[in-house]
Amino acid sequence: PNLRAQSLPQQHKLTPADAALGDRFAEAMSADAGLLLIGAQGDDDRGSNAGAAYVFDLITGLQLTRLEDQDADAGDAFGFSVSISDALAALGAPAANDEAGSVSLFDALSGARLHTLTPDDAESFDRFGHAVALSGNLLAVGAPGDDDRAQNAGAAYIFDASTGAQLRKLIATDGQLEDALGMSIAIHENLVAVGAPFDNDNGSESGSVYLFDATTGAQLHKLTADDGAFQDLFGWSVAIDDDLVAIGAHSKDAAGVDSGAAYLFDALTGLQLDRYTPLDAQPGDWFGWSVDLEGRFLIAGARNDHVWGLSSGSASVFDIQTGQPLYRLLPNDGAEGDFFGASVAIDGGVLACGAYLDDDHGIASGSAYLYDTNYCSPADLAFPPALLDFSDLLVFLVAFENQEPLGDFAEPTGVFDFADVVAFLTAFAEG
Repeated sequence: PNLRAQSLPQQHKLTPADAALGDRFAEAMSADAGLLLIGAQGDDDRGSNAGAAYVFDLITGLQLTRLEDQDADAGDAFGFSVSISDALAALGAPAANDEAGSVSLFDALSGARLHTLTPDDAESFDRFGHAVALSGNLLAVGAPGDDDRAQNAGAAYIFDASTGAQLRKLIATDGQLEDALGMSIAIHENLVAVGAPFDNDNGSESGSVYLFDATTGAQLHKLTADDGAFQDLFGWSVAIDDDLVAIGAHSKDAAGVDSGAAYLFDALTGLQLDRYTPLDAQPGDWFGWSVDLEGRFLIAGARNDHVWGLSSGSASVFDIQTGQPLYRLLPNDGAEGDFFGASVAIDGGVLACGAYLDDDHGIASGSAYLYDTNYCSPADLAFPPALLDFSDLLVFLVAFENQEPLGDFAEPTGVFDFADVVAFLTAFAEG
């Protein structure tokens, strides 16, 4: 079987119209229904690091709206976490209200603010809004600093996104000191996954993820990696699609210290299905810092990968049906310290990767990049599609030798010459 991840051409690079130094644009992203929601927690329009967010068209790359909290104060970090479902946008501001935190709901297209939410039992340093996730009319919010079980054991909340009413609070049955439940969160229909990356079941800070029923609040499963170990930080990132859960463990020593890994679990049984690491994984890559999941695609970011320089970053896409790597995502203009892959999102086969320390508009202004898995290279001649390998080369060579149409690659002139070979090899190399 082919094990080589091919490159996928970059379609767009996104920066906001009012991009500025220190905005940290694209440290958080979410995509749904053809819309891409991007946070910029460092935006200064309403005070230093008050924060903002933007909505882009995922296909055209055009900016549609800017979202901001009219009541934001300096340091709130509005947009630290983001989620979008249809045209409903949720934005976390975990540093607001003396780090008690808050979450705001917006109409993503009109920019109108619908609700600002805080929990019934809000306390300073709970960091409510550190992670947010929307599915239909349900909003899940992480509060990793909650102290109900123990100091910083963490918790999560479920809200009705239509009314803004708090429905229930989720707490791990075995929550412990500094577990930080709620550091990451994902929801699909009534299934909620909540990360506790500092949980100690498999060693200090090995990490875990809890599955809850959003309707009843019942804890369904506690997920830990089969190979969980000291300081893996399993659960740092999490995503759900249907009955599958993707989980990042960026400090896993899979291919050297802190190279990172991503995992796939069956949400119904709680069983681990697979583990993913890039073929070229290196110590310190932090693969799994971010994850997302859609259909057969699992994408994970490695923000510390050194392809274009120290911590320039990368992302990888895997086929969860076969376990094979499909694509390696890199920016055309990657540079040292960009942290490309610090955030990832996927919708309709379109992939988004954030590089919040990119400096096109000043240090740490940030940017996002789009890639389309629906793109088909002209050199992709063999089955299966979307996979460039020796089979494609063989099909071309046979067609060229027999002077068949596929071999007339440069232009359909009926002339089979060196230009056709050069044109095919160029397209093959570009992916």
